[in-house]
Parts: sequence; C-alpha cells; structure tokens
Amino acid sequence: MESLGGYVFAVQGGKLWKVGVSGKGAQECGSGWGGTEAMARVGSYIYAVQGGKLWRFGVSGKNSQNMGSGWGGTKAMASDGRYLYALQGGKLWRFDPQTKKSVAMNGIYNGTIKDSNWSLPDAMTSVGADLFIVQGGKLWKSRMK
Repeated sequence: MESLGGYVFAVQGGKLWKVGVSGKGAQECGSGWGGTEAMARVGSYIYAVQGGKLWRFGVSGKNSQNMGSGWGGTKAMASDGRYLYALQGGKLWRFDPQTKKSVAMNGIYNGTIKDSNWSLPDAMTSVGADLFIVQGGKLWKSRMK
C-alpha cells in the first residue's frame, strides 16, 4: 500500500485499487497485480514490484511502465524522495529512477546501517531523509542525504 496525490493505492484480489483519503470512492485501476511484493513512492510516481519486474505509475493508477526485471523476491521497499531502497536477495539496493540503475550497498558510511545480510527483514520505511530497517529485533537507521 502507498499514497500519492490524496489517494491510497492498494492491491486486493489481484487488482490495483485507488481510494480517496476519506475512504470513499474506491476505483479499480487495473487487474494483473496479484503477487505484488512492495510499493514505494518517489516524487509523483509509485513504484511497485510485481511479477519480478519494477513498475511505475502515476496518480491515475493506469498506464504503468515497466522499469526493469530482476526484482523478484523483494522483501521491502522505501524511498528518501530521490532513490528507491529495496531489500532483495539478502542485500540492500539503491535504485535511481532517473538513470534506471541499481547499486548494491555494502553498508552506509554516513549512518548506522552496516548489516550486510538483509535476508530476513521485518520491515522498512523512511521518514524524510532517514531510512529505517527492522531485522532480528534491531532497528537500523541511516540518514540518506
């Protein structure tokens, strides 16, 4: 689930739904979204991992664009407003939507995220420029900017 432009987007029954923040007026945005693994927002787009691919869509929820394959098994995803961060294959990845390039991060020097095995994360989120990961009963934090 993710929010964008006064709407909440969620997948249920293999369909992508858009609901106003009032909770009323649910609209179906399309089918084929079963098995969606993660969602995060960067700017005016939501990025979702489904079917091993990274998809991008705007506030309409329609006209999704394939941003690349190799995303299967993504455990969690978050954004600092510029980059997407994904936990996949036991690694923390940073994806730049502008260049469409991913980089495996071996630890983050300007914060406290140092664990190199992210195979069993419990959760990941961001608040502003801070990235938080919960794994193994520990809360990891790093300032990403």
